[in-house]
Amino acid sequence: MNPRRTLTITTALVVALVAVSAVTGCANKTDPEPSTNPPTTTAAPQEERTPNPQSADDQAAIQTYKDFIATYNKVGQDGYANFRDDLARPYAYDEYFIELVDELAPRAAAGAHQTGEITLSDFRVVERTPHPVIPATVLEACEDSTGFDVVMPDGTSRLKAGTTGRFVATTTVVNHQRLNKWLISMSTVDRGRPC
Repeated sequence: MNPRRTLTITTALVVALVAVSAVTGCANKTDPEPSTNPPTTTAAPQEERTPNPQSADDQAAIQTYKDFIATYNKVGQDGYANFRDDLARPYAYDEYFIELVDELAPRAAAGAHQTGEITLSDFRVVERTPHPVIPATVLEACEDSTGFDVVMPDGTSRLKAGTTGRFVATTTVVNHQRLNKWLISMSTVDRGRPC
């Protein structure tokens, strides 16, 4: 075979490839064919949701907590004299009853009284625990004790510095179906979580 002819054939093939590439490249720059599939959209990420106080049980748990705090304020302002009958027995259940008595009995014995009050806001149901006899609802709320104090007869405060403020309180309220009443079985204030 003639080397010159091979070079001419090779050159022709290269020229043909370049021409085909140019034509194909231009063809690909036209608008794409319309799709018969519906357009897809990406949904916005959903926030993690916790239960909201919607059910009658949730509302009853929140009302029990509100009533408890209102009674806690009244009992304290009255000098804690009847805290067992007015507060602990009607509202506290199980170990929380013992904790409440341990907290308030020394105040009553010392003749202390409460000034100001504790208020609650921003209720949130964080958990529901079903149970055949004692279902529970766990609440979080902003507990504001900025104006609250426990004052001794000599006028000094019984509270340690830094114990009052606006902090998240977590409270478990149980529906004791045999007693047919809502009771508080646990309540803590997290001073590491201001609100």
